[in-house]
Amino acid sequence: MQQLSVDKVFIATPALNIEKGLTHFNELLIATKKKMIGSSAKKIVVTDHTKIGRRALYIFLPIDQIDLLITDNQTDKKLIDEMYNNGIKQIEIV
Repeated sequence: MQQLSVDKVFIATPALNIEKGLTHFNELLIATKKKMIGSSAKKIVVTDHTKIGRRALYIFLPIDQIDLLITDNQTDKKLIDEMYNNGIKQIEIV
């Protein structure tokens, strides 16, 4: 995977925390996720409102390194504003 060089990576997460960024409960997935993130030019996170504001044990991507967040229309407007203020470059609501 270290040989990869891709334009975009799509990342799912069970927890997106304003202070900690993307976190996960499964330590075994963290190394793979980090390698995928490191090989890509653009980091796109796909998650729904139930995951935003949650925090898991292992951090794998700081919030200010997210280029695009795709989430659902039930995501709280206040949280969206906080994510912009903490470095997410673009958010799309679907």
